[in-house]
Amino acid sequence: KASDALQDITKAMTLECDVENLITAKVGCENLVILNRGNAEIIVENGSLDETSVVQIKEIVVKHTGIPTEKITLVEMEY
Repeated sequence: KASDALQDITKAMTLECDVENLITAKVGCENLVILNRGNAEIIVENGSLDETSVVQIKEIVVKHTGIPTEKITLVEMEY
């Protein structure tokens, strides 16, 4: 059981990292991706969200995680 749980955690962490890298490459902003229980929370640097970037980020998340758009939350960091 422990081995299976560790493997699941490793897969989730790898997926979060992959999605973060894709967002950075496509949108060009620093970000943090948190995937938890079928939800995705993406925190991006302040001032980086506009209509285009929101669509791009959601497309990346849906394509790579299968999480539907209504379960994706985008938040700008506050400094």
